[in-house]
Amino acid sequence: MEFSMETGKVIEAAIAYFENDIRRISHLLKVYGFAKAIGEKEQLDLFTMECLETAAVLHDIGIKISEEKYQSSAGKYQELEGPPVAAVILKKLEFPAPVTERVAYLIGHHHTYDKIEGMDYQILVEADFLVNILRQDEEKGEYLYFRVAEVLQIQNLLENMIYSLVTGKGENNRINQTTMGLIFLYLVDSVQYVEMRVPNQYENMISMTTLDYIEQKYKTATLTELCETLHLPMHVLSKMIKKNSGGEGQNPLYAVSYTHLRAHET
Repeated sequence: MEFSMETGKVIEAAIAYFENDIRRISHLLKVYGFAKAIGEKEQLDLFTMECLETAAVLHDIGIKISEEKYQSSAGKYQELEGPPVAAVILKKLEFPAPVTERVAYLIGHHHTYDKIEGMDYQILVEADFLVNILRQDEEKGEYLYFRVAEVLQIQNLLENMIYSLVTGKGENNRINQTTMGLIFLYLVDSVQYVEMRVPNQYENMISMTTLDYIEQKYKTATLTELCETLHLPMHVLSKMIKKNSGGEGQNPLYAVSYTHLRAHET
């Protein structure tokens, strides 16, 4: 990864600011890498590219103050506290005012997905999204939840893939892989519907056990048998499945898990 002289100074400042927080430093470098690669591919003009690269390095710069003031790293606090910190850093580095203003705006909106304007904004959100879904360090098991029940393209692709998986035809593997790739592309383009969640660890374990059970015993799986295996009352397990799959009518996963299990009760 090559750094411009100006970006290199920003990276040095960000590393100094985060001190020994390797996780934050690693995250900002990864987001910068994705943002730079996408920006070059899109052939952004020099000003937009400089704003994008700088914002990518500093996008989470407000997280330290957020954790100190609010005991939270939530996006809304980062958006509030990040721009002033970034402005101080860029002033010391003698960045021009137009760049500083745009970077402050991007940092102040990088968790706001419903009013994206400008390629630098779009790419910053996409780069941050890509790094978040690829990381595997999560003690808390963070995940991204997409509210895409009304996005017909995604729903149709999911339904087709689920049908293909259920019918179990081996020759459909390549089709399923391509379908999964298309779903991923649609999700990347649907960041306005995403929210980050931290699941209850026990409920998360129950959900994973449920999905594994359905995968292993799809033809004969029943809610009663699963409840006996997990030593849970049926109404408790039903509530957990609904909560962790988005609820009936909202998620195709619900259709092939809870509804399927209930159907086998008769």
